[in-house]
Amino acid sequence: SMLGNKAIWLILFLSFLSFGALAQQKTKSQLQKERQENLNKIQEASQTLEKTKSKKKSSVGQLNAIKYQIQVRQKVIRGIEDEMELLNKEISDNLDVINSLESDLTNLKEEYGAMVYSAYKARSGQSKLTFLFSAKSFNQLLRRLEYLEQYAEARRKQVNQIMAVQQVLIAENEAVELKKLEKTDLLGEQEAENANLVSMRK
Repeated sequence: SMLGNKAIWLILFLSFLSFGALAQQKTKSQLQKERQENLNKIQEASQTLEKTKSKKKSSVGQLNAIKYQIQVRQKVIRGIEDEMELLNKEISDNLDVINSLESDLTNLKEEYGAMVYSAYKARSGQSKLTFLFSAKSFNQLLRRLEYLEQYAEARRKQVNQIMAVQQVLIAENEAVELKKLEKTDLLGEQEAENANLVSMRK
């Protein structure tokens, strides 16, 4: 069916997205590595500043150390902003997939309902046994038996498709929630860095 083909394309699309996510993940990990390196530089500069405080005529050295820390902290903040941008893109991509999955789920359920109703009408409300044994010949009985088997198989496939799409939908929703938590953590870090920057400038 068209939805069956769509399901295959959806799986390929999701695979493509996951590869894209891996590529983005690499960029995110690079940004996180740079952030840690910059924070280490700030720590080293702070230690240098502490040493120069005890010496006379070192105000120029202290000023340079503070300027350096401000520059590095600005880099940290820019890195966090880049990470936030990547996260927003990932969340947006996930939400697009979720919308598509929800639409597919609705269509699959409607198709399944139409299938059940169509089979009910075809048997004119008869039970399966009545439908089978009201056959006018042995050949007609075999055809009806084959029809019922094919119909049962089609319903099984449809139910399996519905369940598969539901599972992917759950996974996508969980992925979005995790990314939102990550974004909240980053916002906290950004606020702390901004506060440090304001303090240093003062």
